[in-house]
Amino acid sequence: MLNNIGVILIAISLVYSLSINFLFFYKKHINNYETKIFSILVVTNLVGLILELLCIASLRLIGSSNILTVMVNKVFLISISTFISLWAIYAIYVTMVDQNKKTNAEKLYQNAKMIFACLYIIVILSIIFLPIEFYNQADGTYSFGASPNAVYLHSTLCATICSL
Repeated sequence: MLNNIGVILIAISLVYSLSINFLFFYKKHINNYETKIFSILVVTNLVGLILELLCIASLRLIGSSNILTVMVNKVFLISISTFISLWAIYAIYVTMVDQNKKTNAEKLYQNAKMIFACLYIIVILSIIFLPIEFYNQADGTYSFGASPNAVYLHSTLCATICSL
């Protein structure tokens, strides 16, 4: 039962995300750096939801020992890290650079962007090379292990850097 509720929530989120993508790309908007990052964010979110459904389907239909299940789940983890990195860059840009049209803010933003890029490369390599395991029972379906833990650490570091 709990598994089905999760799939239903993902499906509802998918409809919502499709709506946001359609409205964003259908309507005219100002073409600046902020909207460029945002456009990548909404597409990344949509792709992430589709990948999450594929993770559940592959785990349920072909099992956890299949290489396709592992690959789909690792690509999903990469999409989460991509979204987290982009969100952090977007948040810092909107709060620092866009508000303070000063060169010091721009320099701080470029430094933060470099830090996020380095973190992103490290977490992607960690996702690819570290192991992932799966839990698939009636009470839930999820992945765990070093690879997902790298994503948890990445999100914690990005949130911490954004809050400084």
